[in-house]
Amino acid sequence: EGVTDAAVHGEPHALLGQIVTARIVLLADLPPAEWLRRVRRHCVERLPRHAVPAKIEIATGPLAGERHKKLRASAR
Repeated sequence: EGVTDAAVHGEPHALLGQIVTARIVLLADLPPAEWLRRVRRHCVERLPRHAVPAKIEIATGPLAGERHKKLRASAR
């Protein structure tokens, strides 16, 4: 509830090889720390342990363009 869009991808990590990273777009205004707690709790309750994002970022803009293609980091 309160998350309008999400994108998940693997990110290189020096020790683990790769980690799961999630970018989310929020609908309501709450402190960022509260959102991060809510999203992490939601993921832990519903996903296998290896699929829970190790890193969660709050996006300020859309995650996809007009044709619903993922926007690259350089285009944001």
